[in-house]
Amino acid sequence: MASVRYVTGPIGSGKTSRMAQWFQEAPPGTAGGIHARKSWCDGRPVGYDLVLLPEGAVRPLADLSVGEEGVARRDASGKSQEALQERHDAPVEGRDDFLFGPFRFHAEAFRVAADHLDALAADPEIGTILLDEVGPMELAGGGHAAILRRLLRTDKQLVLCVRTECLEAVKTRFSACP
Repeated sequence: MASVRYVTGPIGSGKTSRMAQWFQEAPPGTAGGIHARKSWCDGRPVGYDLVLLPEGAVRPLADLSVGEEGVARRDASGKSQEALQERHDAPVEGRDDFLFGPFRFHAEAFRVAADHLDALAADPEIGTILLDEVGPMELAGGGHAAILRRLLRTDKQLVLCVRTECLEAVKTRFSACP
């Protein structure tokens, strides 16, 4: 069973930055994972990008819904588009996006993340896998929940980003030990 370490704190406290720093300090070729980097447009947050480590490949993960004013969206290349004048729960044609909280998530990003994490788990050179973030979506059974269960059955060290208020529920739900 995997050993688990947690990077915790409230929303906006720098968990992702601390995890990225930890990754940079790890010996080359021994760690990999994913992190959710905040995406900005015109000085304001518009969502999150999925960053694959160690490669650094980036793809859109989630766009911030802005309710009645529209939805901050990006096209498949990740370029931001102006907010659309539609309800935040309107479907996006051609994509299997879904809503969770204030965000419209791109399901394909979760599939890419799972494939990447599975490959890292199979790599004998990788000893540590980083996963940002495990939170309410995973507690509800979505997001990275399935890959996290698989990773917990490996012999890897896992470093999980978890909001302080979700930590005990994550430990209980996924039977992870400190």
